[in-house]
Amino acid sequence: MKKVYAYKLQDDLFKRVTTLPQGKNHGMIMLVDWSGSMNEVLQDTMKQVINLAMFCNRVQIPYRVFAFTTDYKDPRQEKLEQYQAWREQKRESTDLLANTEGFHLLEFFSDKMTTSEFNSMSRRILDYRFHWNQNYNTGGTPLNEALIYCYNTLGSYIKNKNIEKMTFITLTDGEGGSI
Repeated sequence: MKKVYAYKLQDDLFKRVTTLPQGKNHGMIMLVDWSGSMNEVLQDTMKQVINLAMFCNRVQIPYRVFAFTTDYKDPRQEKLEQYQAWREQKRESTDLLANTEGFHLLEFFSDKMTTSEFNSMSRRILDYRFHWNQNYNTGGTPLNEALIYCYNTLGSYIKNKNIEKMTFITLTDGEGGSI
């Protein structure tokens, strides 16, 4: 009240509080259900994923977009089988993913992609024929396996990218599979 007399002379009569947001390093992981039950909404879902990925690219947030399915056909099947045999040797008996079959995690987008790679993948994903491709057709829903995989690897991703605030998005219709 002591400054009210000067209201015509000064604009700054009241106490001002300025809050500056502390700089936080954000990160984002998106997990997309690539199962047959999502076929009718998959294109709309992928449009939203692309929008989120474009936002992350624009503001330079590290991100990764994974799709999980049971029906991925790797054209390099022999290398995949060799890797799986090696992985079985390295596993501990307490590993929940040790006995799962048909779980595949496909990385569609990441912050490491160039603009041309991002645009090319966006065009491919939005083309309805991509979902019927022999290697990328939709299958079952290994939701639980995908969540376990992310739980096991999220800590190292956060540490490697120096992320302080992590956002984890799961785009699915639910009903996980075998575990």
